[in-house]
Amino acid sequence: MRRRELITLLGGAAAAAVQPVSAQNWPNRTVRIVVPYAPGGGVSLLAQTLGTKMQELMKQPVVVDNHPGAGGTLGADIVAKSSPDGYTFLLHTSAMSSLSALYSKLPFDPVHDFIPVSMAVSTQFVIAGSMKTPAADLRELVALAKEKPGALNYASSGPGSSLHLFAELFNSIADVNLVHIPYRSDAAMATSLITGDTQLAFLPQANGIANVQANLIRGLGVTGTKRMDALPSVPTASEQDCLRRAARRPISWRPFSDTSQRRWPIRRSTTGSSRLVSCRSATRPGNLQSSSGRTLPASPR
Repeated sequence: MRRRELITLLGGAAAAAVQPVSAQNWPNRTVRIVVPYAPGGGVSLLAQTLGTKMQELMKQPVVVDNHPGAGGTLGADIVAKSSPDGYTFLLHTSAMSSLSALYSKLPFDPVHDFIPVSMAVSTQFVIAGSMKTPAADLRELVALAKEKPGALNYASSGPGSSLHLFAELFNSIADVNLVHIPYRSDAAMATSLITGDTQLAFLPQANGIANVQANLIRGLGVTGTKRMDALPSVPTASEQDCLRRAARRPISWRPFSDTSQRRWPIRRSTTGSSRLVSCRSATRPGNLQSSSGRTLPASPR
């Protein structure tokens, strides 16, 4: 299963006109990164890492503002409706690309109300299981799920989240019927595996690696094309023949964006753009928990 999560910086604001912002003076006050997920999760921790580096390079305060709920739409809507001045950004996941398909009505346009600023990181997931379930790997879990249709559950960080969509993709590819149990955070997902309330979850590295290493949950597999350095004994999903055809599936992405009306101050400022590109060094493998994370050759447009 060749599956990576790409994190991107986005921005939004549906204002009718660009406010008069001096590109050469940007930034000259606090910058806000909105995370549409709960504190302590993988996206939130990445935002903290980026924010620290941005603050160091920009010489201005950078705050991380968590607004979880509705599959990431609540936080995205805040950014879409924020002032178009180049000081509010959205750090989202690949779920951003599927919002229009999942929701019949959105308070914003996910395509036209945001401008991608930079791809932050491409990262693998830990495919985790419960220690209270006998399955030791994905093949055994699939066999157990086929033996007991509808008896096993999987956890997600909420309907419409990328962790929800990946698990549904697993259901489809493996031809099984695991029942969706949504939670409000990545930490709650891990807890549900520990207690045995769920039997499968796609976990970000920030929550998955430590819990597997502590033997609190079981590493059934990892996404991506190679094993994680932090979990060398856990095979990739593609190594496990039952999911080999998933390697042909497209990758997902996480965006770091600005609003469409903020295009001018971000794109036209040589100083601002170079600072944003430099901030991506904070997400290089040596600065993340696992070397499985990698930055992408993207830059502000």
